[in-house]
Amino acid sequence: MHPLTFSVELEAVYFFSLRPAGIHNDPRLAPVVDMSPQGNPSFTVHNYDRWDDMKAEMIRRVSCAIKTCLSELPQSCRGEVVSLEGDPVLSLYQEWKVESGKAAVKRDPGPRLEYEGLWEIDLEVQSPVMYATEFGFKEVEAVTNMLRATFRAAVPPYCAMRVLVGTGSNLVPLPVFIKTAAVCWAGDRILQQMHPISRHYNIWRKGPRETARLDQGEEAEQAEAKPVENQDIPIQEYINKARPKRLLTEFKRTLPRDRLDLILSQERNIHFNIYELRRPGRLLEPITRPDILQGAIQLFSCRSHSAVANLININSLGAYNFSHYSDEKTEEKDTKATVEFCMAAGSLDGHWVSTHARICTGIAQFAASAPEENVWRMIYECHSAGIDKTGYDIIDLLLDLDLAKEAETVQYRFEMGSSFGETLQSFLASERL
Repeated sequence: MHPLTFSVELEAVYFFSLRPAGIHNDPRLAPVVDMSPQGNPSFTVHNYDRWDDMKAEMIRRVSCAIKTCLSELPQSCRGEVVSLEGDPVLSLYQEWKVESGKAAVKRDPGPRLEYEGLWEIDLEVQSPVMYATEFGFKEVEAVTNMLRATFRAAVPPYCAMRVLVGTGSNLVPLPVFIKTAAVCWAGDRILQQMHPISRHYNIWRKGPRETARLDQGEEAEQAEAKPVENQDIPIQEYINKARPKRLLTEFKRTLPRDRLDLILSQERNIHFNIYELRRPGRLLEPITRPDILQGAIQLFSCRSHSAVANLININSLGAYNFSHYSDEKTEEKDTKATVEFCMAAGSLDGHWVSTHARICTGIAQFAASAPEENVWRMIYECHSAGIDKTGYDIIDLLLDLDLAKEAETVQYRFEMGSSFGETLQSFLASERL
């Protein structure tokens, strides 16, 4: 298989002032961008009555800050951008970009003192397509932390973070694509534990266990639109044969499983007086039609990328986006050969952003390298957790994916409350990075 590649897309709200920004100084927070005529005598043509001009200036400033940050990074913290000349889409992702109008941002319903006199703009910062190496992850972390330290910003629950995983301009091999989809299908409810409850309730980011065609009972034969051979998968043999990676991994677990359940339960009861939830009051009960094993069998019965995408995909706004491999997309020349992981909440915590990128690429790496019996053992663990509420949780899943360092970060975020606390802050401070 060709080397894995990745890119990230970070939504956040950035604040600026049309008056001298010194009145907004706060030693705990990044400075507010001063867009006043007094602070910018060079703005001789700038028309402050035009929103497009202010937006363009904010984009310019954020872009310049990223370029400066990259120029000062040591080579050991610079990722290798994938050379994609000739590819009509991915050739556009050769450098960091800043765009506006991507995030669905909701202001506080009532006036807040900290916002007085400030303007806001939602921006999406996109990384280039880089090889999934430590250098690339370090570059993402450095740029993200710079943004947090340089600009007064926030990531309310309607902002998102997306990770796009692929193999450059090449298609992910079908067996790897199937296993990646199967892990997302089986592990969705457990993977959701990493993300704030507000993301679970977001109607635009539903997981495949809610409304995917696979969940509605559609089978591989229907997705292929032709007969397929019944798969005789020796699941019981695989389960007996495979020894989960977590049993072979030294890991200091400081977060008992019952404590994790308590944290998630408490978060559901948080009074979101700042941001409303999309579906308040609805418990996250697992859906069991069809069950996880039955759905995975159908995915493994597929004989084309398009059939897999059609079965597991909801639409381009689901928690995972496989639609770039559907028939409609693969016939187009201008399409990205990526799988998008879209469940994560917006963040400008560089360590978490790079960690989540490692987790998403780690799922694809597991699908590419793990023996099939280990994949099925993981699917079975997720199946059991959904049926009888066994103690298999996100830490166990990450360890089985061979992501022990990432499991440490997730565990620490739970202990510190930052797994959901960042989305509830009016402004982001750098002191807790």
